[in-house]
This record gives sequence, C-alpha cells and structure tokens, in this order.
Amino acid sequence: MSIKYSPIVSYQPLEVQLRDLDRGSEEFKFVANNFNNRMRSFNVEKIQVVYNKGLWENYYKHWLESKSLEELFVFHGTSLNDPSLIYTNGLRVEKTKSGSLYFAVNSNESNGFTFKSIDCSQIFMCRILVPRLQVSSSIHVIRNNDHHYPQYLISYNSRYN
Repeated sequence: MSIKYSPIVSYQPLEVQLRDLDRGSEEFKFVANNFNNRMRSFNVEKIQVVYNKGLWENYYKHWLESKSLEELFVFHGTSLNDPSLIYTNGLRVEKTKSGSLYFAVNSNESNGFTFKSIDCSQIFMCRILVPRLQVSSSIHVIRNNDHHYPQYLISYNSRYN
C-alpha cells in the first residue's frame, strides 16, 4: 500500500496525543476496511490516530532516506502490554527475546496478540519500511526501531458478544 495519510497535521505542546477518527471520514474507512478485510465478525468501536512527534520524526527520516525500502500498512498486537506503552515509547526490538518485531498484513494474524480490556480488544495498524523484495510476505520481521510507526490504535469487539 502506498502512503495515503500523513500523521502530522500540527502538534500541540504535548509530545504524544491520540485523536479519535470520525466514523464517516475517509481515513476511518481506510483503516476499518483493512481491519475488517479478514475480521468480518468484529465491530470496530473506535480508531485513534497516534501522534508521537519523536517516533514520527525518526520514522519519517528513515522513510525519506530509504531508496530500497517500501512502506506498508500492517497490524501489530500488543499482547499483555498496555497500548499506551507502545504509542508513548514505541516498539523496541531490544525489549524482545528474538531481537525482532513481527507485523502481519492481515489483522486476523495479530488478533491473538491483542490487548484485552473488559469491554474491547485493541490492535495497532502500523506503517513499516521493508525491502522491496519482501513486500509480498504476509508476516514482516523488523529489526530496526526506526522502521515502524504505530499509526492507528483500533478498539474492537466481537459482533457476537
């Protein structure tokens, strides 16, 4: 997928912010359609755009400098981690046992690794940079902290609850 939306509109004095997307906006539809492509039995309750100036500036710098990398929108579950840790500090390869971060093209592949609260599950839709030859993979492995950005936090429920 190509770049469609820039997360930087304007920053308030805060470094990290979440903004709810309007359900009728093209951006909401873009994210919800990608999420529901493989997760039709779930309702998207809310989608929030993540604004993290430091994380975005690092990612954007690498995106501008990359000649052989392609940008994709993919999904990442948070497992037991509160999503605020991720949108505040970013995903860190050094915090993993494998030294790698895993991202799925299809939301259902990340669904088993979601943060679950009493009323919903949460998953990220992220931007990642991958070598052009790996664009067709369904799972992407990232080993560079600056090659991903947690763009959207999606809150959802099963339609059958």
